Amino acid sequence: MFESRPEVPLGALAVEMQFYPIIAGSATCHIELNFSRGAMTRGLGIDLVDVVSLQEQIEHIEGYLEEVFTLEEIECCRSRPNPYECFAARFAAKEALMKALGTGWTEMVSFLKISIKSDGSSVPTMELDASIHAALLLPSSLKIMLSMSHLESCACAIVILEC
Repeated sequence: MFESRPEVPLGALAVEMQFYPIIAGSATCHIELNFSRGAMTRGLGIDLVDVVSLQEQIEHIEGYLEEVFTLEEIECCRSRPNPYECFAARFAAKEALMKALGTGWTEMVSFLKISIKSDGSSVPTMELDASIHAALLLPSSLKIMLSMSHLESCACAIVILEC
């Protein structure tokens, strides 16, 4: 059972949850998520990629890497112990961004116009070609939050756009 909390100030989200345990009695849990004041979520995207399927595409489709990944991304992933997991995470990140923008893969928003920067030890960042900003009229205050993860068999990414 969910209940809104009108006394919570704007910029915060509160959810009241009622649990019904099997044994007699009940428990209530209050969760409050605080977001930065004035910031607004503009988009959310998530994607999951099968590492083996992506590896097969890379190995069997001539020029696939160069159509999807920037030279910097190719060099970065090839330097990793498990390059296909790295490629899959970046592919998932690009797809998640396209979902967050609400465009999907178009000529205006293509894979090479999105670049994932990461040194392997810090938080990855995402850079967009200026043409994407211009075509979609994105505000200069747009903040792209990216999280990527992978296992041997799959990779995932989530993108949150905030301004």
